[in-house]
Formats: sequence, structure tokens, C-alpha cells
Amino acid sequence: MRRNSLLIGMGLVGKVSQIHEFIQRLDDHALQELFPEVFLTGVVVSEQDTDAALIRDQGIAISHDVPALLAHRPDTKMLVVLEDDPDLLARLRKRIPATLSLVDARTVSILRDFVTRETYCPSCQNDLSTARSMLRTLLDEVADDILFVDTDGNILDVNKNVCERLGQPRSFFLGKPRRMAWDQHTLSWDEQDIDPFEQALRTSTKSEGMHVRIDRQGKLTYFRIYVYPILDDQSRVTSLLEMRRDISRRTHMEKQLQQSEKMAALGELAAYIAHEIRNPLVSIGGFAGSLLKMEELSPAALQKVQIILDESKRLDTILRGILNFARPTPHEHGMVEVNKIVEETMQVMGMGCEKQGVHLKLHLTRNLPPVHGRAEAIKQSLINVVKNGIESMGKGGELSVTTRDQGAYVSIEVVDTGTGIDTRHMEDIFNPFFSTKKNGSGLGLAMTKKVIEEIGGRIEVTSTKGQGTMVTLLLKKNNAAK
Repeated sequence: MRRNSLLIGMGLVGKVSQIHEFIQRLDDHALQELFPEVFLTGVVVSEQDTDAALIRDQGIAISHDVPALLAHRPDTKMLVVLEDDPDLLARLRKRIPATLSLVDARTVSILRDFVTRETYCPSCQNDLSTARSMLRTLLDEVADDILFVDTDGNILDVNKNVCERLGQPRSFFLGKPRRMAWDQHTLSWDEQDIDPFEQALRTSTKSEGMHVRIDRQGKLTYFRIYVYPILDDQSRVTSLLEMRRDISRRTHMEKQLQQSEKMAALGELAAYIAHEIRNPLVSIGGFAGSLLKMEELSPAALQKVQIILDESKRLDTILRGILNFARPTPHEHGMVEVNKIVEETMQVMGMGCEKQGVHLKLHLTRNLPPVHGRAEAIKQSLINVVKNGIESMGKGGELSVTTRDQGAYVSIEVVDTGTGIDTRHMEDIFNPFFSTKKNGSGLGLAMTKKVIEEIGGRIEVTSTKGQGTMVTLLLKKNNAAK
């Protein structure tokens, strides 16, 4: 049979066991792909080697010396010596033609290692590809935001949740700073924990922290951030995995529970105040009133007595507010017409708006269903909210009151164009006694929240510093409250 001139005939020299192993590797599909031009012409083994049957059964020509092989197969162009025998190699170099290539055992060993790596490399790549696919699937199914970032804080990859939440493809984030994986319409709250990314980068250990943001509606959202450093074999940080979990719902529930505990403590405090403070306060006010009627007091003394009387009245007002706040509200609830409540309330509060130069707007949705509650309690809640709005604007501004049908609720929205609420105070606005006003008692919004929640409603506040505030009272429809 004629062989193509580009093909290389190869003869093997060595022990039968070595040749048998080499032939098995030669038959490997990967080796044939690597060296398609090489073919086997025959083998040279010692006459004393009794294992010749291992290769004879495969139909391979066997010779007992190199000249015999070359005589039988003159198309042999390369002789591969599998035995690591320098003397044998030296003898062969002297006897074989100069046109015949000689490959020693060391070269064969290197070739064997190379073939092994090439054989297993595609398998490793397939395994790696499968592992990558599985990891991608797992990360994309996680409901949290997951980012891979480099040590400079630039994004290497993100999971599907980030893309869907921000409405951008994965390619949009690659190479950008990690802050770009936040909604750019939200604001970072000024007071944050230590950045867990910086901490993990510095310590090479897992770090976590709380991050608070203000969404586009002005509401606080809470995130727990976990950062895991990825280390090389020298324990150096090469990249980091950052996981962001939205814990807003749980945090709001925890704060609501804390608020309930505060209310219970305030009830006990109010009972103590009523017993220990109110009676002496009444006495002080009574005696101050009597002193004002005494003609022998000088004008300066009368002025001081008047201050005592005024301050005692102010303290009595605060005390009544505390007692009313802590006292359980009556349960005589009924059907309440929201628009009627709003019209009556704003007829009174409209005078305050006019005095402050505030432009009042009413937008009442007609034919609203009745809500569940007490008319006086809802009216007082609305007065508290409107009063806060007027005071936040100083002179001038605009106050709008709108009623809407909101599914299971009827809402009253009060929007002002005042100074807004500082983000640092958003968490505290419903706390009793918290107030940013000079002479504020801090009971207005706290009382409003208590009253509205007792009748099955909700109160929501959104605010932007320097632009204004919107307070929404959500009142349950009468049929929904049953």
C-alpha cells in the first residue's frame, strides 16, 4: 500500500509491556486528532520477551532488531525508543540511517504528559462550563441582589434580580462602580454603618452592615448587606461577592412592635403623671390666679405671676394630651362620610391657612363609600396633619387635601410645599414627644397614628427635604372593616 508523503511511519523499540501501553495511547481518539499524520509500521522487541502475544494478537508486525524492521517496512521514518537506556540509544544512533529520526524515552515521557493533559482538558472545560451554568442558575434564582466586584469596587457580574429590579441588561453594569447597582432615583441615607465592602477588603473576612435608602416616594427602605471576600492561594483578596437583602418589611414590623411597647410604657407613665403631677399643677394654677387678683402686688410681680399662670396652663395642655394619648379610645365606631369630615375640618382650618398666606386646594372624589371609625377621631387626626403642614410652610405656600377611593380604603392625602422632613428624622416622626418645632409636644403625629390604626387604617408619610411632605390617611371602608 502506498502511503501519502506527508505521513510519518513510526517504529517502536522497547519491552512488550511498554509498547502495549504506548499502542493503547496511540489508538486514543484525542491522540489521533493531535497527530493524524503518524501511523505504526511495526515494533522491535527482544526474543526473550515472552509477552509478545499481547501485541501479536493485534496484527502488528514484530521484529527482533531494527535492521529487520527497516527491511520489512522501509516506510519507517521515525524510531521511538521506549526504554530509558542510554547505551541502547547510543548503539542505535550509530547503526540507523541519518534519514531516520530517533526519539528517546525522555521525549516520549513529555509527549505522554502532553497527550494526557490534552485528553483531559476538554473534559475539565466541560465540567467547568457545567459548574458555571449551575452557579449562574442558582444565583439568578436568589431573590436578593448579588454582585461580583473587583477590589476597586467595579462590577464584574450581577445576578438576574439586579437586572430586573433596575430594568437594565447585565452588560450595562459591567465595569461600573458598585453604587450603580442601586436605584438611581433613590437616595442614600446620610447616617450609615461602616461600609461592609471596605471592611471585608481590609480584613479579608466576611463583613455585613445595614444600609438605609429613601425611595422615590420618600419612604425609608432597609437593606442588609453581606460581603464575602474571594481569596487566592496566597490569601489575598482578588474579588468580592456582595449580597444585598431588602429587609424593609421585617424592619418596619419590628419598629411597629417597638412602637407598641413604647405606647404601653407611656400608658404607665401617664397614670403616674396624673397622680403625682397634675394635682400640684392645678394648685399652682389656682394660687397664681388668686395672686393676680391681689391689688397690692406691683406690676412687676403681677407680670411674673402671669408667667407662672401661663406656663402652668401650657403644662396642663401637654398633660391632657399625654393622658388622652395613653387612654384607650372608645370603641363606638360607625359609618363616617370622609368628604363631609374633610369639608367641615377645612372650613375651620382654612382660616389658619388664610392667616399664614397659604393657598388651600381641595380635591374631593364624589360618591365615596363610608369608612369605619369615629368622626371626631378622624377629624382630630386630619387637624393634626393639616396643622403640621401649615406650620412647616411658614408664610405662603400651598396646601392641598385630596380624597380618593383606594380599593379597600378611602384615602385623605395632605400635601404641603414646606421645608420637608430631614431624612435623619424620618424614623422618629411617630415617636411620642419627638418634635423639631421649638414648642412642639411631639404628640400630634403619634396620636394620629394611634387613632388611625385603632380603627383599622394606616398612615403613610413621604417627604423630600426642601420640597414638601405628603401625609396619607388610609381609612378602611365600612364593609372592609367587618
